[in-house]
Amino acid sequence: MAFTAHGLFVSGAEAALAEEALERVVVTDSVPAFRLADPAVLEKVEVLSAAPLLAEGVRRLITGAETTDLLAY
Repeated sequence: MAFTAHGLFVSGAEAALAEEALERVVVTDSVPAFRLADPAVLEKVEVLSAAPLLAEGVRRLITGAETTDLLAY
């Protein structure tokens, strides 16, 4: 498995993701996975929304609440 904040999927990424050793790739939706076309590769990619984490960070900054625990994941 691989986890990343921004799935840029530059040149050669599709071939790397097609490798059998890589079971799943989890990315945020901060950058669309528009460079991936192979349906078999796309099946391995799980896209999570970054919006809830960003919204919580903004809320805490505005209210003066602690933000360090948001960085623990």
